[in-house]
Amino acid sequence: MPQLFASPQCLGYHNELGILTPQICDPSPELILQEIEDVVGAIGGKSVFVASDRDHMITDITDKLIKRGVKAFKYDSDEPYTDLAILTLSDHFIGNCVSTFTSFVSRAREFGSRKDLKDNSFFGYEPIEKRKIEL
Repeated sequence: MPQLFASPQCLGYHNELGILTPQICDPSPELILQEIEDVVGAIGGKSVFVASDRDHMITDITDKLIKRGVKAFKYDSDEPYTDLAILTLSDHFIGNCVSTFTSFVSRAREFGSRKDLKDNSFFGYEPIEKRKIEL
């Protein structure tokens, strides 16, 4: 599968950064929970904000992070612009590689004027390590 929807945001326009896999397209709840826990631990996160058009997994995320004293939250009403604003200004953003909604957030963070908001990752995606060529 070469590209799907907004997958170039993490795979590159010519798949130079990776290939599309089923776990990138539709990450399992277990994968989502593990990656959230890994990032929260790595950055010392205090809370998790979740934006989703289906299952927010708030109880599952909070249960997974309870030992760290971290809770998960979502906005009470369906306000995508509010979700975009919160996600864009978060300490770290984890999104779905193929999601066009994710692409608005990740590109605003990557190319926006705030240089401190560039930490993005994508569920199920491991970046290809760049080769170091020395001459």
